[in-house]
Amino acid sequence: MKVKTILIMKPKVHEVKISPLFFRDVSDDVKSFEARFDDRDYKVGDVMILEEYSNCKYTGRETHKVITYKLDGGQYGIEKDWCVLGLRSMNDKDYKIMEE
Repeated sequence: MKVKTILIMKPKVHEVKISPLFFRDVSDDVKSFEARFDDRDYKVGDVMILEEYSNCKYTGRETHKVITYKLDGGQYGIEKDWCVLGLRSMNDKDYKIMEE
């Protein structure tokens, strides 16, 4: 009998600022996407820690999301070097993978 080995890679974590204008909607899963400058090598499965940033300082509020989709720029009216990321809230399984 063959045994399959499944490797579960720890996702890359991206800590990024987010405006109070968008924080609540992203945190509450009303806004499930982010348009970002693509300077961090974002990949599906990576984690984003979005930290609310207002008046040149962090507010202490943050939300954790998993990247579910990436639409690269240079097409569909999205500027080159930018991307649109689909997001979902992290679940217990996601946090367990992060802890390992």
